[in-house]
Amino acid sequence: MNRSITLILPFGVLGLAVLFAVDRAVTPIEMERLGNGDAVVELSGLPGKHYRIEVSEDLQQWDSVAVLQGLGPLKHTVSGRAGGARFFRAAEVAGAAGMTGEVIAHTDSGDVVLRPIEHASFVIHWNGITVYNDPVGSESDYRRLPSPDLILVSHQHGDHFSSSTLNSLVEDETVIVTPASVFNQLSSTLKEKATTLANGESVELLGLTVEAVPAYNDRHPKGRDNGYVLTLGGQRLYMSGDTEDVPEMRALEGIDVAFLAMNLPFTMSVEQAASALLDFRPGIVYPYHYRNSGGTFADLDLLKELLKEAPVIEVREGEWY
Repeated sequence: MNRSITLILPFGVLGLAVLFAVDRAVTPIEMERLGNGDAVVELSGLPGKHYRIEVSEDLQQWDSVAVLQGLGPLKHTVSGRAGGARFFRAAEVAGAAGMTGEVIAHTDSGDVVLRPIEHASFVIHWNGITVYNDPVGSESDYRRLPSPDLILVSHQHGDHFSSSTLNSLVEDETVIVTPASVFNQLSSTLKEKATTLANGESVELLGLTVEAVPAYNDRHPKGRDNGYVLTLGGQRLYMSGDTEDVPEMRALEGIDVAFLAMNLPFTMSVEQAASALLDFRPGIVYPYHYRNSGGTFADLDLLKELLKEAPVIEVREGEWY
C-alpha cells in the first residue's frame, strides 16, 4: 500500500462517517443500514486510483473485504450476520492488485477476489491466477478483467456455456474443465485446451485442485453435469451448477465459500437451499443463478431468515443482476 486513508466506523451506524485522511483521495464514507441487518458502505475515490476496504472487530486485526477502483461512487455491502462490532478503513493501493472486486477469502498467498458477471457467470482471482466460472455473454463483459488461466463449465445450457464466448476469451495458456457433454460440443481448437471430468473425479491444475461434484434434478440428468469444488490456498470453494439439494451436496465437507443456485423451476427453492446449507454449513454462501422463470427472483431475505439458527453461515449478495 502507499498513501493511507483511514476511517473508523462502528458497524450499524447511520449517516456520515468520521474520516481521517492524509490526502484527498477519498471523500467521507457513508453507511446505510438495510432492513435485513446488512449495510452498504459507500465512498468516492479519484479516477484511476484503487482502494482496499478493510474491516476490524477490535481495531487491531484488519481484514480486507474489497478492492475497488476509484471511479466512484464505490459501494460495498456488508453482512450483519458476520458478528461483532465492526470498524472500517480504506487505503489507497498501488495498481489494481490483480483484480478489483469483493474479497471472499484470505490465504497465506493472497486474498481471493470475486467479480460477479451475470446470473451464473463470475470471475475469481487469487495469487496471480484468474478463474472464470460458466462464462457467457459478450466479450465486453470481461474486457477490464485479467485473462482466464482456468475456465470451469458446468453443463451445456446456454446460460452456462457459450462456444462464442469461450472463443473470445481463451488465451494460449488457458485451461478449460468441462463434463464430457460439453467437451463434445467444443471446437477442435478449444478441445486441445480442455480437460474432461466426470462426477467424482478431480484434477490438479495450476496449483489448484478441481473436483467434479454431481449436479442433477428432473431437468438435468444425473451423471451428465458438474458442480465443482475448487481448492486454492487452503480454501474450498463450491460452485453448485444446476442442481437440487442432492445427497452429494449435503455430504460436502470443509466448504469455506459456496455459490448456490436457487431458482424455479430450473434448480431448487430457497427452502431446499437453506436445508442443504444447514447440512454442509459453508462459512459463506453466495446465492447466484436466482432469477426464476418469468423474470422474478428468489427471496434472499427468506434465505437469511431460514438460516438464522446457523449464525456461522454468512449470506452475501453479489451483484449478478
